[in-house]
Amino acid sequence: MSSTVAADPAPPTLKPYACVLCQQRKVRCDRQSPCSGCRKYEVNCIYRPPPAPKRRKRRSPEETLLARLRKYEELLVGLGVDVSNIDEHKSDSQHAAPEAPGLTYNSGSGSKTDPDGDQEEDLKNQFGRMIIRDGKTHLLENSLWVNLSSEIGDPDTILDVAGDNANSNGDPFLSLEDSPLSDGGEFIIAGSTGGSGSLRALHPHTVQIFKLWQIYIDNMDPVTKLCHKPTVQQQILDATSDLDNIPKDVEALMFGIYTCAVASLREDDCISRLGETREALLSRFHLGAKRALVRADFLTSSDLTVYRAFLLYLLSLREFVDAQTLWVYSGVAMRIAQRLGLHRDGARFGLPIFEVEMRRRLWWPTVYFDGLCGELCGMGASLAAGSSWDTKLPLNVNDSEITPGMRDLPIEHKGITEMSFCLVRYEVGLLLRDLASRNTFDGAWGAVTDKSITLSDRLKRIDALEALLQDKYMQYCDTSISFHLLTWVVGYSCIVMLRFRARSFSRDAQNSQEVRDALFADTLQIIANYHTFRLTPGIQRYYWHVTANFQWHAFIHLLNELQTRTEGEQVDRAWEEVGNVYTSKPELLSEAKNPLYIAIGNLTLKAWDARKASLARASGGLSQDTIVPPCFIEPLRARRMASAPPSSASSPQVATTSGQNSAQTYPPAGGQNQVSATPPLFPPTNMAVPTYEMTNGYGLMPNMPSSSAVPSYALPDNPVDWSQWETLLQGSAADMNFEM
Repeated sequence: MSSTVAADPAPPTLKPYACVLCQQRKVRCDRQSPCSGCRKYEVNCIYRPPPAPKRRKRRSPEETLLARLRKYEELLVGLGVDVSNIDEHKSDSQHAAPEAPGLTYNSGSGSKTDPDGDQEEDLKNQFGRMIIRDGKTHLLENSLWVNLSSEIGDPDTILDVAGDNANSNGDPFLSLEDSPLSDGGEFIIAGSTGGSGSLRALHPHTVQIFKLWQIYIDNMDPVTKLCHKPTVQQQILDATSDLDNIPKDVEALMFGIYTCAVASLREDDCISRLGETREALLSRFHLGAKRALVRADFLTSSDLTVYRAFLLYLLSLREFVDAQTLWVYSGVAMRIAQRLGLHRDGARFGLPIFEVEMRRRLWWPTVYFDGLCGELCGMGASLAAGSSWDTKLPLNVNDSEITPGMRDLPIEHKGITEMSFCLVRYEVGLLLRDLASRNTFDGAWGAVTDKSITLSDRLKRIDALEALLQDKYMQYCDTSISFHLLTWVVGYSCIVMLRFRARSFSRDAQNSQEVRDALFADTLQIIANYHTFRLTPGIQRYYWHVTANFQWHAFIHLLNELQTRTEGEQVDRAWEEVGNVYTSKPELLSEAKNPLYIAIGNLTLKAWDARKASLARASGGLSQDTIVPPCFIEPLRARRMASAPPSSASSPQVATTSGQNSAQTYPPAGGQNQVSATPPLFPPTNMAVPTYEMTNGYGLMPNMPSSSAVPSYALPDNPVDWSQWETLLQGSAADMNFEM
C-alpha cells in the first residue's frame, strides 16, 4: 500500500522592491502581490522598478577648484578672519550670475569681525547657504545642513531632501492630489478635490484670457507688483497656443491671475466685460487655482512662479475667508518664502540681477500681507518682525528696465515708476521694522505706539519718513494721472495714520486738548481719504484694495470724539464722513451679529444723541424729536429695538460724562455728502490745493429752538479703551468677510 504525501505549497514569490503606494506612504511593504496595504485600501497594487540611479556629472577642474576655495574661505571666516579685503581688486562676481551649471553653493557669510569681539554680531552676519539649480533655490540656514551640504555634492540629492523633486516623474499614481492617503495640501486650501486630469475645462476661452490679463494689469498689478509683466505676458502667449499642455507652474500662475482679476471687479463690470456673473467666475477660477496649486506641489516646490501663484491666490481669498484663517494662510506663505530664502537678499548669494529683483518683489508683499492679516485678527508681531531678514527694497524702476539675463544694474529713478506705490508702502514698513521694540504687543505698530518713547520722539521719526517720501516720490506726483494720484493719497494717508497711532497711544492724549484736537483732525482726514478713492473716477479701479484696508481704529476714534464734539464746521464735516462710511459699507447695518459692527453702531447712536441735544440747545429750545436725523440713524434704532436686550460684552465701555452706555447703530447718509478731494500733505507744484464741499446733508431743520433740559457733554476724563476695542476687532475678524 502506497501513501501519497502532499507537497507543501510553494512560498509566495516576494517582489524585490516595495509597491508604488507603499513607497509613497513610506511604510513597510510585505512585497506580496497584492500587498496587504493595497488590499486594505482596495486599490490596485502596482510594482514598478525604481529608476536607475542618476549618473553624477563630473565637475570640471575649474568647478572643483572654486568649490575648494569657497570651503577654505568659509573655514577662515569661521576662525574670525575677514576675507572680504584680501583682494583689493575684487570683481563684481557677487552681482553676476553663476555660470557653472549644476549645483552652486553660495555662502552669504560675508561676516565682519566685531572690533570688540562680540559673538552676537558675528552670528548675525551668518547667512547660511543657497542651493541653486536650474533657476530653483533652497536656503540652508542651520548648522546641520550647512555642514552636511559639502558632503552631498549632487544638487538633485539636496533638493530631494528638501522635498523639491517629489513626484517629479509625473506619474499620476504618485501624485499627492490623487493619493487616497494624502490631502495634497488640502488642509491649506480646503475643499480642493485635486485630480490629475487636465484643467482645460476650467480655463476661459483665449479671448477672455487676454481680457483677464488686461484687467489684472489695470487693477491689480500697480498695487501688488508681483509679476514682471513682459515675462508673464510671454508665458501666457505660449500657454494659450496649447491649453492642454501648460507647464504646471505657469498654469497655477494663470489661475491666480484669473481669480485676482475677477476679484477686483464689481458685479456689473463682470457681466459687461466678461459675460458672466462674478460669483460664477470666482467659483470656477478658485477651483482651478486650488487644483493647479496642488498639481504644482506648492507646499514643497522651490519654483518662484508657483510661490507667486500662491500669493495671488491668497490675495483673491480676502473676500471669502475669515481673518483668522487668512492669517494662518499668510503664515504658510511666510514659511514657504523663508524656505525659498526670500528673507535673505539675493545679491549676497551672487544670484542674477533679474532674479534678485524678482525675489525682493515677492518678499516685501509677503511681509505686508502677513502684517495686515495679523492686525485684522488681533495679533502682535509678525513672523517677519525684528532683524531676522535683510532683503532690500525693490528698485524704483519700471518692468521694461529689467530683463532676464541682464548683467548691469538698472539706474534707479527718483520719481514715480511702476514700483512707486508699493515702495511708498514698503518704506513705511521698513520704518516700523527698524524702530520696533522687543515687545511684541501691537506688532510693527509698536514702533510708534511704545509709551516708553516720548511723543515728540515718535513724531520726529514720522517727520523724517515724511521728508523721505516727499523727496523720493511725492514731489514728483502729477495728480492728473490716476496712478500718481493713488500713490500720493496713499503716501499721505500713511503719514496721517502713523501720527494718529503715535498720538492715540500717548499719555498726553488723556490731558492735552492740543493733542486731542490733532487726533480728531487726523482721524477725520483718514476717513476723508478713504472716500476720496470711492468718489474719484480715475482711481476707482483700485477701490477693492482700499476697502480691504479700511482703518477701523480711526473710525472708532472719530465716533468717540463726536460724543463730546457737537458743533462747529469740523464736526459738520465729520458727520458727513460718518454718513459716507455707512453708505459705502452697508454691512454695518445688515450684519446684525457682528460684534464689531454692533459696537460701532452703539458709538454712532450715542454720538448722534449728543449731537441732537446740542442742536436743540442751539436752536432755542426746540424739541429734540423735531430734529431730522441722518438717514442711517432710524434703521439703526429699529434694528436695535428689534434685537434682544444688549449684552454688556457687546460693546466696549466708552467713558462719557453722563456715565451711560446706550447701545445703538448706524446707516448710510445720502450720496449728496461727498468730499471733492483730499487736502494735500505734499502738494505737488502743478496741483491746486483741493477743498471740501460742505453740504447740509445730515438733515438739520432750520430755525430750531434750543432746549435747556438737555445735559451738557464735557470732555471725558479717559481716552478710548483700546484694549477692549482690540478684543472686539479680534473677535469680529473671525466672522467678517473682506469686501472687494
